[in-house]
Amino acid sequence: MSYSNQFISTTIPSAKGKRQKIRLRRQKKFVALFSIGCVYLYCFTGEPPEVEVGRHRQLENTNKSQKKAKQGCTHTPYLLIGDILTTMPPIVPYEERYPVPSHIQLCQAFLERSAAVDVQVDNGNPNAGGPNDNPNAGGPNGDQNGNPNAGGPDDNPNAGGQNDNPNAGGRNGDPNMTRKLQSENKGQGGGGNGKGKGPPFKVVEDDAVCTDWQAPHVSTLQMYASSLIAAVGKPLGLRYQHKCRKNIMKMHQDPDRHYDYTPVQALLPNNLISKADVAKIEVETIKQLCENCVQWFENVMDTSIPPSAQTHQCLLMPSADIAQNLISQGKEMPMTHVMPSIIDRMRHIADDWITTTGSISKNEADVGVCICVDEGSSFMNFDVYDKLIPPAARSIQIFASANCAIASVEGRSNCIEHGRRLKKYFLQTRSRQHGTYVRYDVVGSSAASFSRMINSKILICPPGTVMCLLPALSKKAGTKAYVAEDPAHKETYHWFENHVLKERKEIGIQDAGYDAIPDEDFLQISEIASDTEMPVATIGEDPNEEHVPSDEDLSGEYENYTDWLSNARVDYVEN
Repeated sequence: MSYSNQFISTTIPSAKGKRQKIRLRRQKKFVALFSIGCVYLYCFTGEPPEVEVGRHRQLENTNKSQKKAKQGCTHTPYLLIGDILTTMPPIVPYEERYPVPSHIQLCQAFLERSAAVDVQVDNGNPNAGGPNDNPNAGGPNGDQNGNPNAGGPDDNPNAGGQNDNPNAGGRNGDPNMTRKLQSENKGQGGGGNGKGKGPPFKVVEDDAVCTDWQAPHVSTLQMYASSLIAAVGKPLGLRYQHKCRKNIMKMHQDPDRHYDYTPVQALLPNNLISKADVAKIEVETIKQLCENCVQWFENVMDTSIPPSAQTHQCLLMPSADIAQNLISQGKEMPMTHVMPSIIDRMRHIADDWITTTGSISKNEADVGVCICVDEGSSFMNFDVYDKLIPPAARSIQIFASANCAIASVEGRSNCIEHGRRLKKYFLQTRSRQHGTYVRYDVVGSSAASFSRMINSKILICPPGTVMCLLPALSKKAGTKAYVAEDPAHKETYHWFENHVLKERKEIGIQDAGYDAIPDEDFLQISEIASDTEMPVATIGEDPNEEHVPSDEDLSGEYENYTDWLSNARVDYVEN
């Protein structure tokens, strides 16, 4: 029997046929694995596998095919402004998302179920079964809230983790309620079996939040807020999953696009908050903040502020007046308690994703500088940058978010112009005087930009740069972040106040002995209300000349870091 006929033969004797079937399966498996290996080598190395067939073809045709294959397989996080305007996936408008956000759904259920527990304890019936007597008393149903995924399978029953800590949940709350929650938690394994309380109330995050590449900051905070409510409310049967990781490969290796647009939300693990951090949160604090969140959502929600400009979250990190009220009561914002979990997850994301981010140098963590600009960023004087960047810096990369590019084209921001002036200034000064490699890129993937910002030796955030806040908070040991503030940018102004910065520097995870950057120095906040000018005369341009956002402004003087290494000394002048 010929090799080709083995795959189509249907009349095989029983004993011999079994052996042939096994052999055929092995052959097919080998062919499949070999094909996958070839695709991997071709895509990620740009070199075809070393096979003899076709090697005699002309080198010119081979180079053309390699270039075409590499463009189709290699997904860079860098893209052109034209790509954003024409091919970036559309963001789902707020009015088309779930009518009730995940944290509001969970807050409503938390308040209703905790109120039912209070009523039963107050009635003197400590053995009452809880809201299970009324199958509808467990908070709003997922379908009523417009969340078709609510009630889905709980793939991570240990997420949230308060179930293993019977003492968690309310040091200053109602002691009767606390005992009731502890009893149910211990007796029912976290609830949800129908014997001690209502059925589990499960919420799955809206896919629109998972894939929102315009607003990674507020989307991440919302996911953490929902996870926290579900963790504290676990004895009440509350459950939350975001399931954002299912989108990773689609966005990172989208066959319809040549670039990566993975948002940082897609990399977050299922278990967002550690049990130790959940145990710090008081039940009464969650109740108080949930009441504020629900009231804000139902009565005063301001939809005029675009999500990309939102910096606070009503439960995790409420506005300054509510936060100050908590502190005056001797309490803390939940953000300060869950900060170790946020930093830990962000650092892991940075490590896991760094190889896909198109780093411009292998030693960026030692001598590299990243400057981030987004839609809300304002100018910052060249002199300020010079003070922050040491002469020893070997690379400077300016990041502009994809949303920055859209806002610039639409005339809502000058952030692309900000980056253009910086690039030209550094090429005229740092590249010529110190041989520094300079690049300017629009980054389509916030996962890539977060990873780079967290790993770089120095991160600089101009005033109003929302996308910089969480990476600055999560900087690694031995690295620094400089965050500039301007009272004109109310969204980011004093974001690190209300004990956030103080708590961050007291966590003790900065490893003070590493590179002599102690906790109190790794993150520096400065107010520069008087240093927000970037005169074009400084870079030798006519102030009357208009610059329209253009792809010509992007990329560095040399195409890549290797080219720069071979050319860097041409204009280098020793001091």
